[in-house]
Amino acid sequence: MKEIDVIAAILTVAFYTARGGAMSLPQILATYYEIRGLLAAQSAPKKRRKR
Repeated sequence: MKEIDVIAAILTVAFYTARGGAMSLPQILATYYEIRGLLAAQSAPKKRRKR
């Protein structure tokens, strides 16, 4: 697994437990994919503007 996938999984579990375990499997998967997408976008190489 990539680092982003591991971090997303950890954050998803933390979010799940913070809600008292009141999430269905589709909600858990949606949360995981959303967090993974945010982390991937954040760690993507930034484009430099040419002057």
